[in-house]
Amino acid sequence: MSDSRTDSVWGLKTTHQVVTKNLTTQDYNYRHALTPLFSRGNAAPNDPLTVGEMYRYAEPYRNAGAETDPEPESGGFFARLHHERLLNSQHTVTGWSTSPSLAVGQVLELAGICRPRWQRAFSSRP
Repeated sequence: MSDSRTDSVWGLKTTHQVVTKNLTTQDYNYRHALTPLFSRGNAAPNDPLTVGEMYRYAEPYRNAGAETDPEPESGGFFARLHHERLLNSQHTVTGWSTSPSLAVGQVLELAGICRPRWQRAFSSRP
């Protein structure tokens, strides 16, 4: 492949996987044994591509916290954090590049012949 001494990307592939819709955490604090520490987190409540529920006995926390906008170090906070980690692996793009500076989170502006869906997905212009 000739890249004409410009940065190029080729062999792009996408993978998609279904992830959990809700993540439920529970903990037990022996100091306050009667306090319920059952929390639920959903980082993408309107995402139609998520399904099901995952149960996790989470890190130790002292209060359950809210499902939406939970305070730090609460059960809701840890549930939302774990759900965000699951969502990160929902859509993955892999490929090859000649650019040594290409990193995760950068926007690719594709030029030349490419599939229309790739152009929409990676271009910063509409």
